[in-house]
Amino acid sequence: MTMKRIVSFGAALAVAAMLGGAVPVTAQASKAAQAKVQTVKLSFDDKGYVVTPDKVVKGVPVRMEVDLGTVTGCMRTVVIDAVNVKKTVKEKLNKEFREYRILGACNPPLAHRALTDELFIGLLLPCNVIVFAEDDGTVTVSIANPREMFKIVDKPRLMPLADEVDGRLKKVFAAL
Repeated sequence: MTMKRIVSFGAALAVAAMLGGAVPVTAQASKAAQAKVQTVKLSFDDKGYVVTPDKVVKGVPVRMEVDLGTVTGCMRTVVIDAVNVKKTVKEKLNKEFREYRILGACNPPLAHRALTDELFIGLLLPCNVIVFAEDDGTVTVSIANPREMFKIVDKPRLMPLADEVDGRLKKVFAAL
């Protein structure tokens, strides 16, 4: 079971930035523009993530500035891996594929607690989040349910940790 939500461009930009993934884009860059870096600012207020600006130019590198005073706690999840499926399919198979990222989200203290208790839990780490473009132009973000994933190792003592991870991911997901 996964949590799935179709989100607006701004929300997809926020989750991709928060999790360290690539950012959806809206226009093709000229050669001159490609030499520049776009700055996008991410903060959090009572309504959720605030991304300024909410559009970037394709082909121009993006630097994300995060307001760590407002983006706190579980929203500071560290990404240790991001797979650009579209790029990989093109490079390895010379085939086209939609924009699709697999983000490996890891909270080091929680991962350490899980691994200390059960070394085989590493097979399930990091927590995967997928971000992909739908045919209608919307962006889908989906997160696997940690409780369901932890059942694979069949260690009931890990369920409180799975609940904690699940709660943190749900907070991030609810902010989209």
